[in-house]
Amino acid sequence: MHLLDTETKKLTKFESNTPPYAILSHIWERDEVTFQDIADLDKAEKLQGFAKIVGACNTAKRDGFKYIWIDTCCTNKESSAELSEAINSMYAWYRNARVCYAYLWDVPSDGDHENLGSPFAMIVFYGRDWVDIGNKITLQEVISAITGIDVKIVTRPFALDDVSVAVRMSWAADRKTTRVEDVAYSIMGIFGVSMPLLYG
Repeated sequence: MHLLDTETKKLTKFESNTPPYAILSHIWERDEVTFQDIADLDKAEKLQGFAKIVGACNTAKRDGFKYIWIDTCCTNKESSAELSEAINSMYAWYRNARVCYAYLWDVPSDGDHENLGSPFAMIVFYGRDWVDIGNKITLQEVISAITGIDVKIVTRPFALDDVSVAVRMSWAADRKTTRVEDVAYSIMGIFGVSMPLLYG
């Protein structure tokens, strides 16, 4: 697992003894910073997606984290082995993160959002310009309405085996991904499935 140093913006690979880390959940935009791009910060800084990386790093650093995992730049997508490992491990990586920042680029930073979120509530939501708009507890009804996931599952640790397969499948019904295969890959973790990746 590669983690990004929140101070230097350099990648470090951890085979074991992974330190505490934050993780970023976001929608990909044009000009995302890739694994190859982040190796050359002068090049990376010119990409539109670099501002999101800086915002995520600054937020994680403020919350006391030396490392953060961001899928776009912490996964070498040119290596099929590393990509397969990342997709098969992603559920565990999100589960093991100390905090998940959900970055909602289309939520304006108009100052109307009350800073309700605790950085250690597991999932904290940020709008444009990294304005804190709440966490999974304060936004539980909204999250439930948007995702179709029952509030009690959103707010409490819940054994996924206690949720029927049909209900878990329904969570993916309206999932939008860049590639059609990613709909299936995005739900592997909630079913405890691992498999090789086949695109095309």
